[in-house]
Amino acid sequence: LVETWVRRRGNTLTLEGFDEDFEALYVLIEGWVERSLEMAGGDQVTIRATQRSWKGEGPTRFAISWA
Repeated sequence: LVETWVRRRGNTLTLEGFDEDFEALYVLIEGWVERSLEMAGGDQVTIRATQRSWKGEGPTRFAISWA
């Protein structure tokens, strides 16, 4: 897991070291991160995969933002 700070209310999350072809795991992580941010007080949370390992695009990356 590699986390890269982008801006005050946003992040890029890079996941490495997991089964690259196990898409369901990445969908689960995506939902977990989104809900965790909401429970921590984040509003208008958005998370989207910008790079997908299961499609051969390199390490999975998510762009995350919240208000």
